[in-house]
Amino acid sequence: MSEVKTDSVVNVSGDNDSGIDLSTNDVVAIKTADSERLRVASDGKVGIGDTTPDDTLTIYGGTQRLRVGNSDSNHVRIGRNSTSGNFEMMRTTSGATDQVFFKAAEANNGSITLQEGGGSVILGGDIRIGGTGTSNALSDYEQGTWTPVLGRSSSNPSFTYTEQLGAYIKIGNMVWATFDITANSGSGGSGDAQIQGLPFTVTNDNADMAGYSRAAFRSASIVPSGSAGNTLNGFAQRNATYVSLERQNSGTSGYATAGNFNGWNASGRITGYIIYSV
Repeated sequence: MSEVKTDSVVNVSGDNDSGIDLSTNDVVAIKTADSERLRVASDGKVGIGDTTPDDTLTIYGGTQRLRVGNSDSNHVRIGRNSTSGNFEMMRTTSGATDQVFFKAAEANNGSITLQEGGGSVILGGDIRIGGTGTSNALSDYEQGTWTPVLGRSSSNPSFTYTEQLGAYIKIGNMVWATFDITANSGSGGSGDAQIQGLPFTVTNDNADMAGYSRAAFRSASIVPSGSAGNTLNGFAQRNATYVSLERQNSGTSGYATAGNFNGWNASGRITGYIIYSV
């Protein structure tokens, strides 16, 4: 026998509402309980819950999801949440709560949520915001600590520190670094006062305005007194890892630099922050 012609293949024991339906030309359908569950269309596309699949594999049907994994306790599910209307990817891991790690709201320009239950999102590349060019790239985010040191431009003094706190946040090529230093028994060294040990070297690129980076201070009792009318400012030199302290005063032509502070008091505190590019 070379072939068997039939419109359907069913169970010989009498379960005639489940089987393979061949009644449509060039289409193979599988039914259970008299309902079609899967169809292979004439172009080879497969539909589950879809009698006219438009893609290689199409899955429709309420809360039905595609499940991939190695067991009921370790797998990933992909589908639509019929309660919320969101498209979700959820992971199930043995001994842990089910977690939605990707969710897209079913709305025009709806929001996208990653790691809904918490945890890290690790990207191998950058994020581009508002465009596709490199100028739109958010390529780096980092936060950490650093150890600020009271130094001088020619030779460094000796201090006993009771507090040396430094923290930073780096986003792209911009750094925001804070410092809080308390010291005593200071002596020696020569040259202008510096806060040394910045967590990243200041850029040497004029286009990034490195020479215009500024520091702000809240407490500066360890800085020597200036002349009446002087104000305390700080700045970051290009291609350097320190903050210089300078005096500014008001004259007939406006505010002008009156020179850097020479050295430190023997004891005191200085706190503040600096924003600069790298």
